[in-house]
Amino acid sequence: QMLRRGERLMEILKQPQYQPMPVEKQILIIYAGTNGWLDEYPVEVLQRYEQELFRFVENRYPELLKQIKEKKEITDELEEKINKILGEFKEEFKVEL
Repeated sequence: QMLRRGERLMEILKQPQYQPMPVEKQILIIYAGTNGWLDEYPVEVLQRYEQELFRFVENRYPELLKQIKEKKEITDELEEKINKILGEFKEEFKVEL
């Protein structure tokens, strides 16, 4: 399990050259990876997962990224909100296995 999660974390941490990811997005995707939200998905779909997650959050919950950036820590309240949003996104993100 730990190796599978590590493999997924390595995949989500890859960034295109000269296209740095904002810190708040890094925090969100690393949170998803370290808290098991990516465990069920094949590594091959994680780049798409990441892109669609960011689009989902930017369109429906833009205040989340702003809160992550401003608070500089994940409080219990913010963690609850992130988990709710990741759960909602999970319902929409479909993968053909």
